[in-house]
This record gives sequence, C-alpha cells and structure tokens, in this order.
Amino acid sequence: MPELHISKLECKRQQDVVGKDETRITVNGDPVWGPRKMKKGDPALTMDVSVRFGEVAEVKVQEMNNDRAKDIGPAQLVRVDRPGSPLDFSTSGAHYVLTYDIVETPGTLPTSKAPS
Repeated sequence: MPELHISKLECKRQQDVVGKDETRITVNGDPVWGPRKMKKGDPALTMDVSVRFGEVAEVKVQEMNNDRAKDIGPAQLVRVDRPGSPLDFSTSGAHYVLTYDIVETPGTLPTSKAPS
C-alpha cells in the first residue's frame, strides 16, 4: 500500500496580517499535522508524517482560527502514478509549499500452510 511521506512545509506568504498563522495539514479529511505557528520568513518546518492511502490522497493546508479551518487554496490530489512534489497551496492572501514523497510499503500477505 502506498504511503504519503510529508517532509517539509514552507510559508512563502502568510494568511494573517498580524502574528503568525496556525497552520495544519489534512489528508483525506483527517488532520495529520499541526496546528503549528508559522509566518513568512521562518525557516521551513521539517516533519516526518506518513499516511497510507489508496490510489489518490486529497491534501489540504489550512489556517486555523480557533476551531475554524480555512483552506489555503484548493485541495491538491496526490496520485500514486503521478507524484508531483512539491505542492503549492495559495490564495490571494497566503502561499505555502509542501514537500512530499510517495513510498511503496510492503503489504501483509496472508500466509498459507501446505497440506499435511
């Protein structure tokens, strides 16, 4: 089963005018990282996030305001047959770049015993 390995997120332009963005990442609707505070000019945040998925994974970068999530641009689809790292997430007010790899993980196969 393929695994999406997210390794880095960089803030090129932040959403909030004052302070830092509270950034999080979701894959297929599930939060997998964050929220973490980020702003333009900060070093890219490195991470070690791995998520198993089928043929396609829907990835979002969001800016949190209390418990409300605002998408930074549209969701990006990651496909096993067409990896395209990095991904750009942008709106008129924000721009983030996410770096990832796709790793093929060996699945667990059922074992069978020879007849006795």
